[in-house]
Amino acid sequence: MHLHLGASVSRAGPCGATAMSSRRFVKVHRTLHTECLHELHSADNGRANCWPGFSRCEDDLQRGYINMTEHPASCLRRHSGRGQPLVRLVCFSWCGAGASVYRRLAAQLADHIELLAVQLPGREDVYRRSRLHRMNDVIDYVLPDVLRAFDRPLYLFGHSMGAFVAHELALAMRERSGREPDGLMVSGSPSPVRQRPATLPWHLADDETLIAHLRGLGGTPEALFSESDMMNMLLPLLRADYEVLDTYEPRVQAPLSCPLSACAGHQDAETRGHDLSAWRPCTTGAFESHWFVGGHFYLDAEAGVLAQRLQEWIAATGFARGMTPAACEVNRRTLA
Repeated sequence: MHLHLGASVSRAGPCGATAMSSRRFVKVHRTLHTECLHELHSADNGRANCWPGFSRCEDDLQRGYINMTEHPASCLRRHSGRGQPLVRLVCFSWCGAGASVYRRLAAQLADHIELLAVQLPGREDVYRRSRLHRMNDVIDYVLPDVLRAFDRPLYLFGHSMGAFVAHELALAMRERSGREPDGLMVSGSPSPVRQRPATLPWHLADDETLIAHLRGLGGTPEALFSESDMMNMLLPLLRADYEVLDTYEPRVQAPLSCPLSACAGHQDAETRGHDLSAWRPCTTGAFESHWFVGGHFYLDAEAGVLAQRLQEWIAATGFARGMTPAACEVNRRTLA
């Protein structure tokens, strides 16, 4: 299986910053609980850029997007919603990324939808925690917190590596609680039933080979590769996430029954048309596919369009699955 880990090859990277060609410098912020690389500046224009696994900038800390000095035991990071949400949307990130990558999407959602981003250990505010190396361990880590949040309509969204995690979690929810999520949206990923084997188990590659591979994916700031502190932090995390994918063997299980939507950027070299349609056998429920403008990391540049699509999909599937009239009405008014 071959998945992008770096920044987008298009103008905007996965954290929404424009690619830069001038001198950059790296700031490493150390706190009581974590070390988090969070700022990569351009000498030209002051725009921030970063690797997608780390917080974007100091403003994120000041505005409360990520609490670096005191974090909850839960793996879920709340990015949006007001008061008591009517709907919850749990989001799973791609290889090397942390929960903060979904803050832009969260800002585009209506207040009644609470976005909860999954924070796996080994990154951002849980940088010091042991990384996970197997899909089963990822599911065991996430499942209890997601089930505790399942006291109202709950949808799952996963991009790239996150698509596989979200799908496996939906199956685990059914297996361990007897309940499926109200809907599953997978993005930028082939179906588990038609995975393309990787040309190399990347988690076993030496540093030089892995870095060459990352360079080949395109879009990653060149200055990143010359910063030894940064690479010492980044490579172990990428290897762990790659190992989850390299060793992932989907179990043969009955398909889900919840609605499933598969989407991708129309210029994404990692996801082709038949990759989206191959998700159809994964559910007996309603299925749709959708193409967005952009490449593998379309969801950053197209956050507003994706948010609108998510809200329309939640509204439509909510009616079909018996969402409370109040929730459906709020969705209807939001989209009007």
